[in-house]
Amino acid sequence: MAEYNALIVVCTVIVIGLLVSPAMAGEKAPGDTVAVCIAGGSQEHPDIDGDMAVWEDGRNGKSIYYSSGPGSDGRRVAGGGTGQRYPSVSGDYVVWDENRNMSPDISLFRFSTGMTTALTDDPADQWMPVVHGEHVVWYDARSGSTDICLYNLETGSETFLSCSPVTDWKPALSERYVVWEEDTGGGDIWAYDIRNGERRQITGNGARQTYPSISGSRIVWEDYRNMAPDIYLFDLDNPAAGEQRITTNPDWQVSPAIDGDLIAWEDRRSGIWNVYICDLAAGKDKQMPVLPSAIEQLYPAVSGDRVVWQHGRGEGSDIHAFIYFNGSAPVAEFSADPTEGGAVLYVRFTDQSAGGPDTWEWDFGDGNTSTSQYPWHFYEIPGNYTVSLTVSSEFGSDTVTKTDLIHVGPPEPPVISFRAEPLSGPAPLTVLLYGDSPDYATAWLWDFGDGETSPHRDTRHRYDRPGVYNVSLTCDNAGASATHTEYGYITVYSATPTPTVTPTVTPTVTPTPTVNVTPTPTQTATPTATQKPAGSSGGGGGGGGGGGGGGGGGGSAPVNPGWSTQKPTATPAPTVTANPTPGETDSGSLHLGATGLVDRVARIRSADGIVTLTIAEGVRAADAAGNPLRAVTLAAIGAADVPAVPGAYVFAGYACTAGPEGAVFSPPATLSFNFTQEQWNAVYNGSVQGGLVVQRYDRSAGTWEEVPTTVLPETRSVTAEVSHFSTYALFAAVPEDGAAQAVAADTGQKPVARDIPYAHLIPGLLALVIAGAGALLYFRKGEP
Repeated sequence: MAEYNALIVVCTVIVIGLLVSPAMAGEKAPGDTVAVCIAGGSQEHPDIDGDMAVWEDGRNGKSIYYSSGPGSDGRRVAGGGTGQRYPSVSGDYVVWDENRNMSPDISLFRFSTGMTTALTDDPADQWMPVVHGEHVVWYDARSGSTDICLYNLETGSETFLSCSPVTDWKPALSERYVVWEEDTGGGDIWAYDIRNGERRQITGNGARQTYPSISGSRIVWEDYRNMAPDIYLFDLDNPAAGEQRITTNPDWQVSPAIDGDLIAWEDRRSGIWNVYICDLAAGKDKQMPVLPSAIEQLYPAVSGDRVVWQHGRGEGSDIHAFIYFNGSAPVAEFSADPTEGGAVLYVRFTDQSAGGPDTWEWDFGDGNTSTSQYPWHFYEIPGNYTVSLTVSSEFGSDTVTKTDLIHVGPPEPPVISFRAEPLSGPAPLTVLLYGDSPDYATAWLWDFGDGETSPHRDTRHRYDRPGVYNVSLTCDNAGASATHTEYGYITVYSATPTPTVTPTVTPTVTPTPTVNVTPTPTQTATPTATQKPAGSSGGGGGGGGGGGGGGGGGGSAPVNPGWSTQKPTATPAPTVTANPTPGETDSGSLHLGATGLVDRVARIRSADGIVTLTIAEGVRAADAAGNPLRAVTLAAIGAADVPAVPGAYVFAGYACTAGPEGAVFSPPATLSFNFTQEQWNAVYNGSVQGGLVVQRYDRSAGTWEEVPTTVLPETRSVTAEVSHFSTYALFAAVPEDGAAQAVAADTGQKPVARDIPYAHLIPGLLALVIAGAGALLYFRKGEP
């Protein structure tokens, strides 16, 4: 039975290990980790001041090395002592203890001179020095018992503190104070004021308080009053705040170091010693590992936003550093344009906050809000509006409020402009109409002049009968309306019969030195011809008056360089009259105003005329690098170039690529798929009750994602919001009876199978089953 219980325990542990989320490892501190020194041998007990790090190095016995940046093996300090250890650095100075005259003494190295000086050289022991500014302290046994010596680098004077320190680790030193663990009670923290010579007991708890560190007037230490050690803090300049407990985790936290608001320590809450930090400016409850690791991280030291530590133990130990991104709370600021005008007033708000906020909360003063960084907002009711913006980050938040910033007057009649393509052609003629302005109108009504109307801003209309038509557009602006009419705007004429063209006769060349050429007969063509004769080569000169190379599109005889030929006399080609067609482009430029926003509506069409990209006035367009975007492209792509489609949809047969890749738009641009009646019947009726959707392909994730889509049966079009340039495709929802499978087959695409939930667990669980079966057979092998 015991064997079966053991098997159950092992299996349970394996399952928990498979299911546990990696996020449980804790939130990593924001910043970068670098290797300071990873040379052979051991590197231990580091210290840091600014960019300069120092450590004990085992490459040459025990020596002191230093480095002012990551990625180097460091440089060795000058000096002839042996057993150098416990370095400390501040400004121009490095101090350490080394063996001289058979006992440890204190040495000092200056970066500015490259010289090493012995601060002590006597038979008594002096060890574990710390330097800060113009002072050095160390443990000293010259009096026969251990004391602390304070040394002034400017005067060379020594002051003994008359104390009984515990020497398990260094004393601590700041500009004004010396701090140490005194051998009283279970071990207490004491401080010495360099300015007035006063000694002061900081802790009196019966448990041990040890390993102090100080920055300015703030002392931190390792405290055992709660059984497992915690990190505590006391401010000498604010004694009323008392002793503050920093860590509350039930596991061990030891070896603290502090500089300014940043505290670092060794923490075993993850099962192994890792360096954790706490930024007091962000709150003492926010405690983060700098580099979660299975390798021990020991003896942290702090300077500014930098932390160094010993990575590993013994011969495999290295020196690593972490640069903390210690941001402060962001500062909120914004601008608005315009700030006054008649209703409906369309206002663009621009975030100008400093400090890298992560979130934005706008209050527009009319009951509406937004969390966008650069929102647009309509003000429909006259009045004055106060606007506020609150920005936040992990370091705090800030709010700016601007009273009566927006002034909205009574509605003004809109100023209307529109355009259409094409303006003339044979019946039936389909015309695309665009309401270019105003952007702020709340309602639109087209009158096409043939008794038909439309309520859409951009629309299409088919004229079935020949005639000349007036077109009107009426726009409403919160009750103030206006109408603009273009008279005789659209001309529709009867369709022209297909012309009959007499083919060009190919001249005959006799292959003799004297060439006889049969002249080309005069061509007879209908004056309204709209196409080339069958068999025409279309060579240079175009389809115009037949002048210039190519003979007006007729045939030509090959010429051998050794022969001469008589050129046939060509009858001038007839004048060809072409019906006007709308101009279609697949690329276009954006006109940007002084503020960097698009100040002229841009519409770009794919070469096949099906896809249209519309970029409105006031849009902020930027390339992938964040620079203003000045040109865009739009190209239709075939089914073979469309990535695998989502399983719930089939490809509807229409896709495009908008470029440049990664360009962004705020607010979004509009992408439209526009169809003929025949195309619309095939696409719309092939979906589930018109279940059409436009999706964007995310190349980095290798997935399709839906974008806001509007299906407009009355105009036989589908529109979508485009915030990022990429590949876009039109998809139809798969009917329950599978009727859309034929559409999928036509595109060459196969639906993508959905991922199996927890697929990553299958190998581990399979191994678990095999291990369990093997164990069961093993335990039963001795049974009858």
